Amino acid sequence: MARWLAVWGLPEHMWRIAIYQKGYFLLRWRLEEYIHSHVLALAAGRVLDNKYAQGRALHGIGVAQSQSGQLDDAEQHLRSAAELFHTIGDNGLEAAALADLGLIHEARKDYRAALTAYDHALAIIESTDGDVRNRGVMRLNSGWFRHLLGDHAGALAQYQNAMADLMAVGEVRGQVIVWGNLAMLCRDTGEPAAALGHFGQQHRASLEIGDEYFQAQSLMGSALVLESLGRTAEARSFRERSLVLARKAGTSEKEVLANLNPAD
Repeated sequence: MARWLAVWGLPEHMWRIAIYQKGYFLLRWRLEEYIHSHVLALAAGRVLDNKYAQGRALHGIGVAQSQSGQLDDAEQHLRSAAELFHTIGDNGLEAAALADLGLIHEARKDYRAALTAYDHALAIIESTDGDVRNRGVMRLNSGWFRHLLGDHAGALAQYQNAMADLMAVGEVRGQVIVWGNLAMLCRDTGEPAAALGHFGQQHRASLEIGDEYFQAQSLMGSALVLESLGRTAEARSFRERSLVLARKAGTSEKEVLANLNPAD
């Protein structure tokens, strides 16, 4: 539909339908379509001289490129998006673009820079009374980088705040990620029973939204914890189920394991 609207010369409809598919593209990990549709949206925004549409398109392209490992291009698009949002005075979207720059630092394993980026974005949201969903996402990621840097108490506090925000607005996908992060935090702090409980919560929530990747992640996370406890038969079952779902989600065992052990 987005391609047809571009061909038909309907830029206002085109950029909107592309932008509104963002959640679907992320849910199904359809990154090539995500990038292509947002490139079309960027062209439409320029035809209309609509800076908001251009910013949303640039942001989307940057996020998708970041997810697919095109880090330098992603950084360029996200910085351009942040500048546009600053120009039009949209603090919430500016903070979101700055926060996504933190993901670039994460991919480069520069966790200190990533934490700085997220805390900067979070400060913008908190000082401007930004929307609760964005604040929850910022807190989630601020907690994650504290976790990676060994600040476990700070990570737990941010995860708890993030969960409260995301539950308040019914953001289930965000809750799925928080449950997984809480599970990994408990795993890393020597609380295997709590880790298994949180991975179970992540699995149930990911079933609710049909996200096969996070179903695979939760099952693999449980398998790793069970293996550490010597419960090998149970672990094998969880691992096998995880691999089936990972293939359905278009990813691999290696990628799932990497996301469960990002500091390795």
